[in-house]
Amino acid sequence: MQQTERDASIEYFPLSQAQLSVWLVQMLDRDDPCYNIAESIEILGAVDERCFEKALWEVFAQNDAWHIRITEDENGPRQYFCFDPHQKLEVIDFSDDASPGAAAQAWMEKDRRKPFRLERGPLYRYALLKISPDLYCWYAIAHHLIVDGFGWLLFLKRVAAAYTAKLAHKPVEVAEGGSWRELLAEQISYRGSDRFERDRRFWSSKFTDRPERVTLSGKPPRWPQTFSKASGWLPRTIDLDG
Repeated sequence: MQQTERDASIEYFPLSQAQLSVWLVQMLDRDDPCYNIAESIEILGAVDERCFEKALWEVFAQNDAWHIRITEDENGPRQYFCFDPHQKLEVIDFSDDASPGAAAQAWMEKDRRKPFRLERGPLYRYALLKISPDLYCWYAIAHHLIVDGFGWLLFLKRVAAAYTAKLAHKPVEVAEGGSWRELLAEQISYRGSDRFERDRRFWSSKFTDRPERVTLSGKPPRWPQTFSKASGWLPRTIDLDG
């Protein structure tokens, strides 16, 4: 990644241990979409597009992890927070297509394979796909540096709750829970503590007698860029003896 000049007005933070692992693997192949986490939610019924966009942005504003940007200098990768209020919700109408559902699915699959440019950000994309007047699909994708599977579930629930509240002309509840800044501050405090040194000595000595790892290849590992998925129905009863 190209090194960039630091802005003195911005506060920079080190990556968390989990983030650093993800970043290092991504640097092996910057175009590999293996860390793209995508979700699509079917919405039955007409969608108030403007109201949905407002709800979406209100939830974004409450969660600082979505504002993370990554930069790098002589000391390695760093993260900072940059809220972009100008990014609009893209609405794509597939309803006139001969097979609107398949067209929307193909569009999402193509977008899922697009790599994020970590040095520019933002590290997420989203769109509202219109399948028919009474069927929409909300598509959202983000890099694993800013969200995981559990975080996605929380985010989806909060957007749904915010949209429901706005449709009813009620205030959107402020989400409970800590911020990413607080988590980073806790990690920085831990890594400078006596407890960290005790933990490091313990785990460093715990596995000193273990052999070197075994590998069948001297080549660096590669993640698959596509995934196979199948679904089916299980019978109500299963004959374990058969």
